[in-house]
Amino acid sequence: MVNPPPEGGGTLTCREIVETCDSACTQPFCLHGCSNQGTAEGLDQHEALLSCGERNGCTDEECMRASCPAEIETCMGPMAASEPSESTAPAPTE
Repeated sequence: MVNPPPEGGGTLTCREIVETCDSACTQPFCLHGCSNQGTAEGLDQHEALLSCGERNGCTDEECMRASCPAEIETCMGPMAASEPSESTAPAPTE
């Protein structure tokens, strides 16, 4: 299935789609509609993320993180795929 191009040309990155549109969705069809708000790259990354979640039967973030770490990292950036390290503060210098 090929998604139609965005009506007005999307401007969001994949991360922005997740943070602004996905978070407001209550049903799966809404999530696919969000993809059309992205740029060509954002749309492709978002669809890959959704496809991975569907293949793995994910319905929550925990499942997505366990099943689709590469897709999450591509969409959200490197820090989103893994928990931050225990110490995020820089080491003190003397």
